[in-house]
Amino acid sequence: PKSEKHPKATNAPAPVGTPVVAPVVAPVPSPVVAPVVAPVPSPVIAPVPSPTVPTMEVVGVEYSIAVGDTMGTDMMDLLTEIETDLVDAMDILAPEIVAEILAPGGRYLKANVLALRNERRLNAVVQLPTAIDSLMMMECADSVAGEGVLCFDVVHNITLIISGDTVPEVFAGLFEENMDTAIEEDRLQDELIEINPNSTVIVFPSPVDAPVDAPVDAPVDAPVDAPVDAPVDAPVDAPVDAPVDAPVDEPVDAPVD
Repeated sequence: PKSEKHPKATNAPAPVGTPVVAPVVAPVPSPVVAPVVAPVPSPVIAPVPSPTVPTMEVVGVEYSIAVGDTMGTDMMDLLTEIETDLVDAMDILAPEIVAEILAPGGRYLKANVLALRNERRLNAVVQLPTAIDSLMMMECADSVAGEGVLCFDVVHNITLIISGDTVPEVFAGLFEENMDTAIEEDRLQDELIEINPNSTVIVFPSPVDAPVDAPVDAPVDAPVDAPVDAPVDAPVDAPVDAPVDAPVDEPVDAPVD
């Protein structure tokens, strides 16, 4: 048998109809543009005020009371009842005064206190119960004096707990002024009657000592009771006696011889 011959390789074009495979080109990635992000400002941290230790201010409010119908009453029992009623009444009134000072548009509003309250978070509370520091017997005024009436001078201590960046003495002074006004307006008396309708205690402001006028020295060498622009009487001439004519001797006629 004849040996088979292998066909020779030729550069002849591929027969028509043979699919031509195009070279595969790897896709070129489009450049990725990073979005432009506006710079974010760093957060500003507000300074945190350091916590302040609350300050305690004791305000001694002074007022007077007159107590009627004390005849035959045990003095110790009377004083105990008076102190109890006054403390209960003040425990109601004192927080009301503090609230009125701090309230915007309140009756006792002060510009400096409002500024402190808004900007520095001023706060104040009353430590309860309040306490009577002294109860001293005194002479009754004529307006309340009577048989069986006793009068006392009272010092009532009120402790304020004040917090915030402020001057505690300023707030305590304002509180004392407003409390004095409230007592003058009978607000403590009203609270006392609410607590004990049978109370015979009359609350009134402490008497204010009148200033003593210093003596005025009289001017030196001042004329004593000197008349002012007194008319000067013209001197009155003393009466002058009319001259007495000496008697004139009449001539005597010589006798005629």
